[in-house]
Amino acid sequence: MANGSMSAQLSILHAGSLSGAFTEINREFQRLHPDIVITDEPGGSANLVRDVIKGKTCSVLASADYNLLSRWMFPDYADWCILFAANQMVLRYSGESPYAAQINAGNWYEILLKEDVTLWHSDPDRDPGGYRALMVLQLAEKYYNIPGFYDTMRSSHCKVLDKSAGSTNQPGYSFGYGIPARMNGAKYITLPDEINLSNAKYQEHYTSVAVKISGAKEGESLTLCGESIRFGITIPRRVNCADRSAAVEWIQLLLSTKGAAFLQDIGMVPIQPVVIGYIGKVPEKLLDGLL
Repeated sequence: MANGSMSAQLSILHAGSLSGAFTEINREFQRLHPDIVITDEPGGSANLVRDVIKGKTCSVLASADYNLLSRWMFPDYADWCILFAANQMVLRYSGESPYAAQINAGNWYEILLKEDVTLWHSDPDRDPGGYRALMVLQLAEKYYNIPGFYDTMRSSHCKVLDKSAGSTNQPGYSFGYGIPARMNGAKYITLPDEINLSNAKYQEHYTSVAVKISGAKEGESLTLCGESIRFGITIPRRVNCADRSAAVEWIQLLLSTKGAAFLQDIGMVPIQPVVIGYIGKVPEKLLDGLL
């Protein structure tokens, strides 16, 4: 931790889906360490990782898909990441969505195929929620045995969310993470485990689908196969000593019982932390709590 005239700067970049929990963790961390300056920036995980690779300041980086950390950042930009939360994809809608009174767990895929129905999803190149939505559609085609379902949805029903254009306020449907403890009246349909990317039992089945996205650097691409949803976190290699010490303590709070409760409140599923990468580079304070 910083001392004397040197004040630690804690710059946290994270998946937007973690915002509620990370806001609470920041508040608690600030209470414990009022001298540390915290900046917090949510965004699409793929874009955040690209920004860090390009040199953006970052003390803690949390991605909705740990693969973006391990496949893009190892070994030049990070040495390890810790898997700390799981989730599932659910179909979300509102009372204003077409056929809201009719849709259910048995007919949702038929409703999505109706001519006047739109399925909104985030940009797959920017956000794991976007490419996971496309994976769910591919898995649904297999599970319900509907030839051409994925292509039809992509060509006629899917639209990319553009928050700046207000598309998030348009009636329709979308795939999202989890079932928060406080849904505030939002409607959702749970999907079979064979589709929702939650159950490691179906890992081999999930890997039968894939989505190609833009790579970490211009001109590159990355093909991602379906996989159980796992969120990952790391401390990039460029972080200075004082800030790294603060980052380690912040991650300790995330992995604590209190951090788990904050995650559960937003619908995340805390898991026994798993280290991916070079375990010898993981800070000892973190390893002590994992082993």
